Amino acid sequence: MDQNFAKFLSVIFRDDLVVVTQNDDLHRPSLIITRSDKPEIYTEHVELSSGETYDKPVYAVLGLINLLSGPYLVVATDVVAKGAISLRARQPEGFVFQVKEVATLPIMKPALAPPLEKDENVFLDMVTSLLGAGDFYFSFDIDLSNSCQRSSKLSFESAQLPPAWAAIEDRFVWNSHLQAPFLPFVKDFGNFFPPIIQGFVQIKRTCEVNKAKFSYALISRRNKNRAGTRFNMRGADSSGNVANFVETEQIIQLADGRIFSGVQTRGSIPVVWTQEPTLDYEPKIQVKTAPSRAACQAHFDDQIKLYNRQVLVNLVKTKGSEKAIGSEYERQVAALDNPKLRYVGFDVYQHCGHSNYSKLSILVNQIQDDLHSQGYFSSGVDGSVQRTQDGVFRTNCKDCLDRTNLVQIVFAQLALIQQLRDAGILRSAAEFEKQQEFVQFFRSTWGDNGDAISTAYAGTPALKRDVTRTGKRTVQGIVDDGVNAVTRYYINNFRDGFRQDSMDLVLGNYTVNHQGHTSPFASSVESALLWLVLPLIAFLRFVAPRQVRALDLVLLVFWIGLAVLLGKLFKLRSHVIDYPRLGSRSKSVTVAPRPAKQE
Repeated sequence: MDQNFAKFLSVIFRDDLVVVTQNDDLHRPSLIITRSDKPEIYTEHVELSSGETYDKPVYAVLGLINLLSGPYLVVATDVVAKGAISLRARQPEGFVFQVKEVATLPIMKPALAPPLEKDENVFLDMVTSLLGAGDFYFSFDIDLSNSCQRSSKLSFESAQLPPAWAAIEDRFVWNSHLQAPFLPFVKDFGNFFPPIIQGFVQIKRTCEVNKAKFSYALISRRNKNRAGTRFNMRGADSSGNVANFVETEQIIQLADGRIFSGVQTRGSIPVVWTQEPTLDYEPKIQVKTAPSRAACQAHFDDQIKLYNRQVLVNLVKTKGSEKAIGSEYERQVAALDNPKLRYVGFDVYQHCGHSNYSKLSILVNQIQDDLHSQGYFSSGVDGSVQRTQDGVFRTNCKDCLDRTNLVQIVFAQLALIQQLRDAGILRSAAEFEKQQEFVQFFRSTWGDNGDAISTAYAGTPALKRDVTRTGKRTVQGIVDDGVNAVTRYYINNFRDGFRQDSMDLVLGNYTVNHQGHTSPFASSVESALLWLVLPLIAFLRFVAPRQVRALDLVLLVFWIGLAVLLGKLFKLRSHVIDYPRLGSRSKSVTVAPRPAKQE
């Protein structure tokens, strides 16, 4: 734990109560939770000398979740301070923390029969694996869910809630469902219950360009509406929510207090389409034209309200399997005939091939006027708003990952150069590339951002990450792409049902039924084919984190190929693919059982 975080909570278990208290302020009331299946929550001064104290420090309460044996307190037991930032000029800075580990503490004393206990362990594993994956962030003092521009329009002076909760952008707050029982207490216990975002945060306070010092922050906020994994969640729903929608904000804060900020977005093509896993490397894309009009209309109605004008940068291939979704997207945007929507198609592979990414300059020439007309947000030394951003670039490829990363860093660099020039720090764009230390940090930060978004959606770091980090293809980057592509195949077919279910459980899209529970994990068939993927698990756990040899990749491909071949020969794919089993994405097929977590 970083030294900047001095305060933490204690959780004390008594026979009839669970007490949550702050260690450095024993004179304030504690939060009390009764130990029942429908717990009462209240505040009270209590004597802390009795009871059993949880043996780890608790840095934040992330919420309460109801499972088979009753409610569990979800707490962050390890966090890392990422740095401090202010999203509003002349406002106090707030530290941002990355959640590294969570624990689920039972409010009641668990007493389940073995079959139910097995399911309970799977549910618990879902909660801890998702929230402890390293891509959730929180702050007690600033609202991470809102951009600088949205924050500038909010008034906190009369708010009855702490800044982190005063006017949250709920689409980016992943634990609002878990925190619902505690919301009445947020006013007085705001430093107990932070809202959390999923995505990426990087903060550096010691940046320097041309001897001018400033702080730099990159914040990505992943939308929880239509949250999911790569093949299990594609396109738009009837309300206009799209898969893998991410808002990314780049912020610089100068030593005199001036703030500059720019926002761009990414999100799945907003028509109704699916690509469910089938053991094929590229499952067939299915486009549903009839409901796509309403979905696309709803999506852009919402996006225009949020960001105003949209430059829609579509990077999918104009040939092959991606042509169908790209053509449908272009057709729907044309049918909307909205002057606030500008469609820009740019087939990255057609223009750049697999290595000549300097040709992205063709795209830059197409959007240069849009970049200047959109502008950016800035506030002055006195905190007054100097200018606002009018519109966004909304970029997508098929997954909104690898090609999107390449383009977003180009847009971000162009915006940053303009801001530094307007601030009087740069005289020309050519000067930027001479700032070697900062440029290296900038590219590395955007590379880390791309890896985080890719891991959340596809299960692996981004492909073409060497281009994002260095500006060119490298031999090691090509090898890494091969490893990540094969690993993605494994995860998307054999692990993503579990990851999808984890999101649905935590977000409240699936509710565990205490009474009359029928196991969603039960099966009368246990396919021997599952044993074929055990070497893959060993590879991913012990080999992949290290430098990968060619032989490792060959062995990995061999085992996956054997599993796929037998799956196709014996038509057992429905027993092998890890389809979601909870919520609306669950498959009505007989599936092999998931193992409970082994301690």
